[in-house]
Amino acid sequence: SHNYRHHVLTNIVGVDDDLGFGVMRLTRDEPWEPVHLLQPLRTVLLAVIFEWGIALHGVHSDRDRYLPDTVRVAEGNATLRRKIA
Repeated sequence: SHNYRHHVLTNIVGVDDDLGFGVMRLTRDEPWEPVHLLQPLRTVLLAVIFEWGIALHGVHSDRDRYLPDTVRVAEGNATLRRKIA
């Protein structure tokens, strides 16, 4: 799950799960704000806790593996509608 969405579809807004959290400004498409001056400090913190984040991606993958396809499609459609709205 993580490998496909993040490593194959890297930095595609609405597809890559790592975009849109608002933790870091990753693309020029996101407007610059003064709070982004703190981004280097946040990056160090995130580097320290990175492995925990990868572990959480694994939990998400396990959940997806056991859900019926209809539930996954319905959840994906709902997520897409929220992002479009």
